[in-house]
Amino acid sequence: MIKLNIDAGFDPNTRHARLGFIARNHLGQVIFSGWSSDRFYYTAEEAKCLAALVGIRKNSLSFYKGSIWLESGSLATVRALNDITPNRSTSFF
Repeated sequence: MIKLNIDAGFDPNTRHARLGFIARNHLGQVIFSGWSSDRFYYTAEEAKCLAALVGIRKNSLSFYKGSIWLESGSLATVRALNDITPNRSTSFF
């Protein structure tokens, strides 16, 4: 199992976000970490969901066949990522 911790900082005035992530194995050893900075987000939740996506894509977790435990300090982010119903709101990416 890999545990991927994600977080993001978001400025609603500039719509600029900084994304961060770190992945650890079952022994707690760091497998990879990284960050990204981007503009034109609409909400902090969007930035945090994209932090998870960037963490998975940038470091080949998309090819990992085991379990990935995603951890975030945002309950809204966790709920959005676990929700399988379609969301067509303008604030959802």
